[in-house]
Amino acid sequence: MVLSSNTPSTKYESIMSELSEYMRHRQLPIALQHRLVEYYAHRFRKTYFRESAILPILSDRLQSEIKLHCYTALVESVSILQDLPENLVNLIVSHLKSEIYLPNDIIIKAGTDGDCMYFIASGTVAVSTPTGREVCHLQDGAYFGEVALIKKDHKRIANVVAIEICKVYKLESKIFKMCLAEQPDTFKKLEKICQDRFNRTNFLEELHKKHILEKSLARKHDTD
Repeated sequence: MVLSSNTPSTKYESIMSELSEYMRHRQLPIALQHRLVEYYAHRFRKTYFRESAILPILSDRLQSEIKLHCYTALVESVSILQDLPENLVNLIVSHLKSEIYLPNDIIIKAGTDGDCMYFIASGTVAVSTPTGREVCHLQDGAYFGEVALIKKDHKRIANVVAIEICKVYKLESKIFKMCLAEQPDTFKKLEKICQDRFNRTNFLEELHKKHILEKSLARKHDTD
């Protein structure tokens, strides 16, 4: 009985029970409760372990091997990572931080300062201009947020919102710049991609602003 009470699934059930009590005590709205349960279910997959307690006692080499194994699919699906030498891929992987976003969660807001970029492990996000004109959808293996790391003002040029449950990996600006400083060819390639994204977003934003202005003038004309 003692052993069974410590199984990962039992720990998960205990955490979910504690979460239920917390939500009841705080009298959280039903919709918010559903989102919290959805987050926990996706985050722990009905089992529980503390990776933060497991990894630190391992050697650096073992930690590196585990992370490389866990991120193999991501590395294979992200084109810019495939262009980098193994030592830099290892460095990037060792600094990735996983985050989970639920549908309609805002991951990036246009106009804010950017200090990191993201790689999509699973899920779909919608990219839109500051005034709401949709630019595109991005899925598994795509990345976003790098434009602000390359631009001098470090401002986000678009909004990025999760369409479904998304698991992404965040890479801090200092690691991004450290790696690309040693890879001028990759930097130039990424710089061109960023410029193309920047131009497309600005073009769609200007079109959308013009459309909004025309609708406003038309309504004013009808009122007069």
